[in-house]
Amino acid sequence: MLTGIVFSFLRTRNPAFGGPMSEGARSFLQDIGLSLFVAVLAATVGPKILASFQGIVVIKIAALGLTAALVPPLLAWIYGLYFRKMNPAILAGACAGGRNSTPAMKGAQDACQSDMPAVGYPVPYALTSMIVLVLGYLTMVLY
Repeated sequence: MLTGIVFSFLRTRNPAFGGPMSEGARSFLQDIGLSLFVAVLAATVGPKILASFQGIVVIKIAALGLTAALVPPLLAWIYGLYFRKMNPAILAGACAGGRNSTPAMKGAQDACQSDMPAVGYPVPYALTSMIVLVLGYLTMVLY
């Protein structure tokens, strides 16, 4: 992840860095990288999660997951739209980045028929990725 951030930074400073790359090739590399990450994570963690689902625990996990999935983006949207007066297209990209959801960002681009949501996407994506990695590692080490 850090390597991707460094190379992205270098390419923004020098567009010739890395040579020309078509949008299709860039999109393919982005999608295949995300898919491989999810596949490796699912293969290593999936069996442990399935073994822990027993009885009422499943309902509690579902309720907690639903709350964790819906409340933060809703609060971010309300804060950005009403308190920060952000452009809704950029805000949609920022909310998608905060959830690390490239498909949501592409959906926002399709909905507004513009690439504007991509402006708000990278910073929240990078911040939440780093926070999840650090806190996940600390949780693993401490427990």
